Amino acid sequence: MSERNSTRFLTAFSKMEHLLNEMVRPEGYMPFVQLVDMASRKNRIIQRNNVDLKQYAELRNALVHHRDSHDEVIAEPTDVVTASFEKLVEQLEIKYTILEFASKEVEKLSIHDQIQYAYARMKKYNTSKLPVYQGNRFIDILTIEEIAEYVMNHLDKEAPIEKALRHDDKKQCIFLPSSTDVNEVISICERYYVKGNTKFTIILTRTGNKDEAPVGIFTNYDLAKMFVKVGITA
Repeated sequence: MSERNSTRFLTAFSKMEHLLNEMVRPEGYMPFVQLVDMASRKNRIIQRNNVDLKQYAELRNALVHHRDSHDEVIAEPTDVVTASFEKLVEQLEIKYTILEFASKEVEKLSIHDQIQYAYARMKKYNTSKLPVYQGNRFIDILTIEEIAEYVMNHLDKEAPIEKALRHDDKKQCIFLPSSTDVNEVISICERYYVKGNTKFTIILTRTGNKDEAPVGIFTNYDLAKMFVKVGITA
């Protein structure tokens, strides 16, 4: 005999409450609805399902507190509601890190490389920007626009790329540990988008130190892939 929807629903609710407490980490007991609101500030999936989760809380209270004389639930949750809630819980139980979505092969440039070499590497890797290092020390991000501007003004493709670098603040480069949770990454990206900065680059190192060897690079294209994987729509 298959498990009743009410049993499945209450099991899912218990799991969800545990997940919310893990996200919020309240000092003491916090009601489910408050947990949802607090977690919505940290987790995009919770934010998108805020209203549904509060409705699930009302349904849970009805299932637990409103029973007949034989202590049986008065009504069973529908198949659709039960399955949707279980799927939401499953999405949140899977822990993704940013490294799973970033490009693992990071092409680095040396500050002494020639501009024509940098352009060739961009063309090979189908990218418009690459990180520049001096030894293990991060210097800046070189963009295809900087190459074009320098060559147009100086007609010198053999110059070292350090001459083309503008050190523009808008070329924001963010360094994160490779173990960073995707929800933190989404929050960081949204803060930059709100400020109108869509050209930032995320470079991943083991601990997030900018002078460590990069183990991954994360772009807007990777962000779109991540949204699809974790079940977030734009």
